[in-house]
Amino acid sequence: EQHLDLVALGIVGDVALQTGEARYLLQRGLAALRNPSRAGLIALLEMADLQASGITEEHIGFVIAPRLNALGRLADANPIVEFFTTKDLGRARVLANHLEGLNARRKLLTEQVFQAALAQLEQDPALLDQPALVLAHPSWPAGVIGIVASRLVERYNRPTILVSAPPGSAARGSARSVEGCNITQAIAAQSGLLL
Repeated sequence: EQHLDLVALGIVGDVALQTGEARYLLQRGLAALRNPSRAGLIALLEMADLQASGITEEHIGFVIAPRLNALGRLADANPIVEFFTTKDLGRARVLANHLEGLNARRKLLTEQVFQAALAQLEQDPALLDQPALVLAHPSWPAGVIGIVASRLVERYNRPTILVSAPPGSAARGSARSVEGCNITQAIAAQSGLLL
């Protein structure tokens, strides 16, 4: 019972299928979120200017989850434990403010990587003749390339893999796909090339 708010955040934030038990737990979790008891969530809702009583799945997906996910994308995710467990509203507000700053940085980095990817495609339009987009750059932050890959899939309707390839380090990639293409199987077929 005391974790239903977190269950709702997880179901929507991780884009789980909202059917069967997950749908039931989400509805129960939304009810808990509409009457928050965690200082961290109270502070986050204040920061995002959201009224708890009206929280919907859309608010979780587009307002709350991106703020929570920004921590793991751009920094050490461990402070989220304190964020969810502190009973000190003042400390929760400090942590929520940190999340807000990271989320703003995530948005900026995402837009920069998206524009850089578009520039690569503009410079080499032949890349769009391939059945999948595979783009790389040494300075792309690995924490945001998945978001950008999703945007490119929406724009070009083809599987997309973006790779962050810093010199002297192993490259890290993120892939998104379209219906009819199992990107996991496609990548696994090339496992000999991967660490």
